[in-house]
Amino acid sequence: MTINSLGTFELVGDYTIEKGDYLFTLKNVINKKFNIEPGGTLRWSGDPFNAQIDLTATYRTKASLYQLFRDSTFQGKTIVDCQVFLTGPLLTPIIKYDLYLPNVDESVRERVKK
Repeated sequence: MTINSLGTFELVGDYTIEKGDYLFTLKNVINKKFNIEPGGTLRWSGDPFNAQIDLTATYRTKASLYQLFRDSTFQGKTIVDCQVFLTGPLLTPIIKYDLYLPNVDESVRERVKK
């Protein structure tokens, strides 16, 4: 951190995330711990409040796919990774969501996305 000629603080550099978590809460009814994936970054190029963020956080659960497909093949539960992707300005990030099913084949993943 440095002080520039205007007397304000500047922060320059990257911070790479090795591990971390985020507790998502919704009106104290839903509490889900998301694990922040290693390799995410925070990047500063001056204003400490104007960092750029690029990270992924995952909440792992199990769910039945039967309700989606109405196929007896899917009566058991499978692992589902609920993913959140944060990019852009730290204080107003772009937030995207996705589901990833690590233990099923690609054709099933495509059917879930439809």
